[in-house]
Amino acid sequence: MDKIEEILIQVSDLGNLLEIGISTKINRVIVNKNVYEILPSMIERFYSIIRTWEENYSGSILENSEMFRILLKEENKIHTIEGIGLYPKNYSEFKEWVGEVCVRDLL
Repeated sequence: MDKIEEILIQVSDLGNLLEIGISTKINRVIVNKNVYEILPSMIERFYSIIRTWEENYSGSILENSEMFRILLKEENKIHTIEGIGLYPKNYSEFKEWVGEVCVRDLL
């Protein structure tokens, strides 16, 4: 994960789409088109959360199923992790992390 340059996170729930973009080179995060500084420790925490995740999680899709997609840009490669209707066992920890990143946009 040391070579990851950019991260794009998309979470869609009940028709609402949240996008978070992170530049790991300059420790910047974009939430709702607003740019903030992000601490390297927050990026490291993100990595520790998704470290064991598989590339695809899909289960029974219900009308209110939440969808998530994470794109990790590493030099000329893009790695994708995504899911709908089925989630990693520590998905709630990921959602907490997302909330902490987004709270700045609400202040």
